[in-house]
Amino acid sequence: MEDGKLPTDTLKILDLTSSKIKSIPAATKPVVAKNWGKWIFYFIDADTNKLKLPRTFTEEEKILIIESPTVNHADTFLFATDYCIAEDSTVLFINQQPQDSNDLNFIIRKDLRHNSVDTIFKSAEKIFNLSTDVSGEKMSFMIEPDSTVNSVKQHQLVLWQKGFGDLERIGEPGSPFLPQNWKISEHYQPFFSKDSTRLFFGIAPNPLIPDTTLLPDETVQVEVWHYMDDYLYTQKEMLLEEEKKKSFLIVHDYEKKNNFNLGSTDVPEIITAELGNGRFAIGINDQPYRHLQSWEGVEYEDLFSIDLNTGEVSIIGEKISGNPIISPLGNYVTWFNQVDTSWYLYNLSKKEKTNITQGNSSFADELNDEPEYPRSYGLAGWSDGDREFFIYDRYDIWKIDPENPSTKIRITNGRGDKTRYRYIKLQEDQIYIPNTIYLHAFNEESKKEAYYKLNLISGALSSLLKSEHKLSTRILKAKDSGDLVYTEESFIKFPDLMLTDTIFKYRATISNANPQQSQHRWGTIEQVQWKSSAGHVAEGLLVKPADFDPRKQYPMIVNFYERSSEGLHLHRSPAPHRSTINYSFYASNGYVVFNPDVSYQTGYPGESALEAVVSGTNHILSMGFVDSSRIALQGHSWGGYQIAYILTKTDIFKCAEAGAPVVNMTSAYGGIRWASGRSRMFQYERTQSRIGATLWDSTTLYIENSPLFYLDQMNTPVLILHNDEDGAVPWYQGIEYFVALRRLGKPAWMLNYNGEPHWPLKWQNRMDFNRRMFQFFEYYLKDKPMPTWMNRGVPPWEKGILQGFEYIDDEK
Repeated sequence: MEDGKLPTDTLKILDLTSSKIKSIPAATKPVVAKNWGKWIFYFIDADTNKLKLPRTFTEEEKILIIESPTVNHADTFLFATDYCIAEDSTVLFINQQPQDSNDLNFIIRKDLRHNSVDTIFKSAEKIFNLSTDVSGEKMSFMIEPDSTVNSVKQHQLVLWQKGFGDLERIGEPGSPFLPQNWKISEHYQPFFSKDSTRLFFGIAPNPLIPDTTLLPDETVQVEVWHYMDDYLYTQKEMLLEEEKKKSFLIVHDYEKKNNFNLGSTDVPEIITAELGNGRFAIGINDQPYRHLQSWEGVEYEDLFSIDLNTGEVSIIGEKISGNPIISPLGNYVTWFNQVDTSWYLYNLSKKEKTNITQGNSSFADELNDEPEYPRSYGLAGWSDGDREFFIYDRYDIWKIDPENPSTKIRITNGRGDKTRYRYIKLQEDQIYIPNTIYLHAFNEESKKEAYYKLNLISGALSSLLKSEHKLSTRILKAKDSGDLVYTEESFIKFPDLMLTDTIFKYRATISNANPQQSQHRWGTIEQVQWKSSAGHVAEGLLVKPADFDPRKQYPMIVNFYERSSEGLHLHRSPAPHRSTINYSFYASNGYVVFNPDVSYQTGYPGESALEAVVSGTNHILSMGFVDSSRIALQGHSWGGYQIAYILTKTDIFKCAEAGAPVVNMTSAYGGIRWASGRSRMFQYERTQSRIGATLWDSTTLYIENSPLFYLDQMNTPVLILHNDEDGAVPWYQGIEYFVALRRLGKPAWMLNYNGEPHWPLKWQNRMDFNRRMFQFFEYYLKDKPMPTWMNRGVPPWEKGILQGFEYIDDEK
């Protein structure tokens, strides 16, 4: 690294024909043209590339490179600050300040097909937020005049149209559509509708300006928390930057030469149809219900219809739960209401609302075990012209005619053999579901996966590929050919890129990203089932070491969270994870790893985990190859809580690592999730913690599920990880845990990586954590020597200097 600078990203361009790779160091904002040839655009930094330049670059200026590898052509534009590309035409616009411009900023229109360059605007004022329509015949940009009013920057929005001599100022200070003390928002990127008839942009209130006559010591800094606030003060703090940049949508109609204020303080969020051509948009207002998020967790909102031709606003529904989705042409709105577990359709022209599924539970999460309204399985998308839309149940895809929504047609048949079918979107910019679609299939029982092709007209389903591996849920299709790229992976097989055709007649591996794996011992993974003590069939994953010998006795680590068995074929590269053991690493070091699924009963999350983990562990012990005296637990966050609870109820585990655990639900209930600023109440009443009641209604359940009150009954040594900037679980929970164990004389160690959040993110800290955890397990499960940090700790004056990894030779 030069001058102590960290390395920057490198853009790599792979030629699939020649397999040659071109590397461009420190490239930023790369864009590939979608519909008009193999052109690539990106910025490079002048200093990084050591170019000889006629003048010094400003902080905002870069070098814009335009190149086409297929025709061996490249253009270079110095001193560029921004650019935008037309979707359907070989046109781009560049904001540039040439070296001989006398400090003037230029907007240049470059037509790559005709190799022409035209200057369409120049000014001494700052230019930014360039946007173009799909044809490249219209473009908009914003300028920031030098003058200010009351220190508030007043921006102008300018429209350029090919063939029109004069530029049109769509918005500027004093425009009639601007409320008093409002301005054109510099924080909203304008965009054009697909048919180029509309331009959408944002407006915002003038920001508050602090009193600059006061010295810093004279400014009062006080937080005022009000019980009637929609959000907690802490949530408002987390949303501060977003609030400063909040914009309200405006639409400009070229033909009618008018502007409609779509957004307002009463309807702050606007969602336009994907094409932007339709007559309607929808508006959302969650403000009346924000306070409920603190204890319910559900996000409710009022939903509105907005006529883009007249600006008329009408109510669709109040206190709706679920994310509303507008059809691509803007004719319909669909949403799943969690409260009554139903899909709804609203016809925007007829103003008619229909309950599509009438509370049919198969369209809601059938495995939901939280005291919360179940979520949907999602919407696959719409067919061309808004003719039909497709929704999922647990296994299948259903087709619905929006003009006759009471009739539903199931287009797959997965429920009988528990196979889950999901639509694969082949191209990122594909708006509609085509007549022939690709499907990803997953069997819940065997965990086998497959690809199918389905003709929606004839109903013909053809098998493309059946695999014992995990298949990527996305397939990428080449724009101008039938080539497809996907991945296959397993515990052993790395997910290299695979190239095939539309019927999977041939398959070729085109990458080799993990050659070093062949040099390492790996292990195997398998699915296990057992009958739990609660009487149901439970599932889990079992990892065995390389060269496994069933006659030997192995140490075992039980690692779990909630349900993980569907990850049977996941590839786990041996990297230092931020919160969990690495299965392949531990298997290569002679450990068995067991991961049981947990099924929960509302009000008894701790007991549910205890039952699943202990019954599963006993099942593995019955196989005869695990040493019953050398079993450990490891988990993080919710897993850490469950481990803390389990250790107060059983002594069958030799040791445990519990990361970021809640040990006192009574104190955690009233805490803050600092990463979001939200109250933690909803988590206990309605979601993961699964108590299902308030602290005052079920005080006993909160105490019974809190390990802190039963730590005197715990005898298992524990390693705790809890960082002081944890934004999910208050790190005082880790302190309560450690201090109580210390007071009781129980063996406990706590790791706090200063300044880190819910888990270590910095590479050196992740390496350190994984090394300490491995030494901890090696000591207790393999009788290896005790490292210094476990023997005597690492005092503050040694922190960052002596890590204590060396071993102590004393006998235990």
